[in-house]
Amino acid sequence: MSRRKRQNIHLLSKMCFTPLTIMVYLAFVASGPRRIEAALSCTDSTECVALYHPNSRCVKNSCSNPFSSGCLFNMNTTTAAQNDVHFESVRVCNSDDPPHALEKGLCRLSKFNYTELRINVGNWETTAFYAWVAQILLSELLDVPVSLEIGHGIDSSKPTLNFYDEENSFPYATTAYDYASLREGNRLSDCLSTNDTSVPCSHAIMEVWNGQTSLLASENTAGHIEPAEGNGMVGKLGWYVPSFVIERHPEVSSFWGLQNQREKMASMFKRPYTWEKYCQLLSPTNCSSSFYDGVARRWPETDAERGVYYNSQLYTGHFADTAKNNCTANPTTCSGHIVDAPCSWSTNLEQQAFWNDIYLESDGPNEPNDSYSYGQMIQILRAANETKSNIIMWWWKPDGLVLEFAGTDAELHPVTLPPASEICVAKRVGPGVNGRCSSDISVRRGTKAGSCDNDHHALKKVVCSRLYSDTYDVSPPRRSPAYDFIKSIQVTDLEMEDMLKHWALRGVDKYGYDGRDAVCTWSPLVILLGLCHLWSRLEPLTNWLGVQEK
Repeated sequence: MSRRKRQNIHLLSKMCFTPLTIMVYLAFVASGPRRIEAALSCTDSTECVALYHPNSRCVKNSCSNPFSSGCLFNMNTTTAAQNDVHFESVRVCNSDDPPHALEKGLCRLSKFNYTELRINVGNWETTAFYAWVAQILLSELLDVPVSLEIGHGIDSSKPTLNFYDEENSFPYATTAYDYASLREGNRLSDCLSTNDTSVPCSHAIMEVWNGQTSLLASENTAGHIEPAEGNGMVGKLGWYVPSFVIERHPEVSSFWGLQNQREKMASMFKRPYTWEKYCQLLSPTNCSSSFYDGVARRWPETDAERGVYYNSQLYTGHFADTAKNNCTANPTTCSGHIVDAPCSWSTNLEQQAFWNDIYLESDGPNEPNDSYSYGQMIQILRAANETKSNIIMWWWKPDGLVLEFAGTDAELHPVTLPPASEICVAKRVGPGVNGRCSSDISVRRGTKAGSCDNDHHALKKVVCSRLYSDTYDVSPPRRSPAYDFIKSIQVTDLEMEDMLKHWALRGVDKYGYDGRDAVCTWSPLVILLGLCHLWSRLEPLTNWLGVQEK
């Protein structure tokens, strides 16, 4: 064995004694999105070093991504010294990189010419963080190029969720689960092998919730994907209310306090107003910048501002009655407000509310279920916290927002609905245009038999069917480790919450560098520690570590 190979194995073995308890279990065999502008403005690199990382620089008045050449390669020098760790090689290039990345030495070509793995990412944070963990390990340790699909294919003119993006971009996909991209990945095998790379294409989805069960079965039956497997996390969907609401109205923590209370619901849960709607209909000063009305400091100036429900500097948000809250004029149809998620997500709120006689309805701008986008849901919750207005909403765990508000009077508490059962879960309205996304509300409401609470359930991951044969049709010395890695990686709730808590509380550049810092400072030592239990199997893996003979 070469001296360099022995050094790598020695490095991994030493790390087995690091006092860390989190592990990512790996088992190897011979095996148009919404964009968040993330760049933090700067005038000098010292600002970037102070706020980001020693390797961040002020480039064109924005702080650069210190991990653009690799997370492990750019580990904090103090952390590296404490653990006797040093990675000498930059990460492998991928198709989301700009053309100059290779020329600038930010990345290198795969020594083994492995086919790029493309991971489909949904439009919430945990799915992005999970994909980043996979991208770091595969790109920096196993020599596999990895890119992330967020709905527009490979297009350098559009934003990318690439962990290594120089500008720290953090775009959200518009589609929660892009099964069409998996079908394309299954058809092509190599997403770079087509002339039209603008078509979404992927090989794996790392996080799928149980509202997708019927679609997963359909895609598997059609031969597009393998059977879904657990990704290590346990999810809990449901209705949530902040602590300050429970303190005022303890009864709302259970469906017993919500049932058959039409007037009470309509009076208690008012509807959120966008900035523009508030200025048009309610502001006593017409949102004049000369006379602050306590809610909006001025009239919204852009389309983006007009549609927001909260702006930390300019609009506190506002909740008020509408005609739908008026039980005098509408005694049999009035309702209170509840915040529902897009129908493409795993929400059965309409079915639960209707059949449990809970007179709450979502009133968002998105058809068919009058839902709100993910960003709008966050804005409404922040507005409720700012104004201490009553709010009830559909949400989930694990999630960063839950951790951000933990320990405050806005801490989110679950509302208990009738207990879940296997029969009830089977009777829930399923996904798609013939289910939760139907234009017919009676279809979306389903039957009473499926109106129970959401159960805790194992989150899944899926890979396209062809990835197995494409891997194992290759002789072992040339075989990519990507398939076996994706099938084997596990991240638990506590591990994900570790990253989410770091991201939620760092508070410097939340929709940019902070998430990358959370994943990178969690990933390197932890992932390597996870390799320690494979000590007896490290020898045949040294080629996958990309180590050259010396």
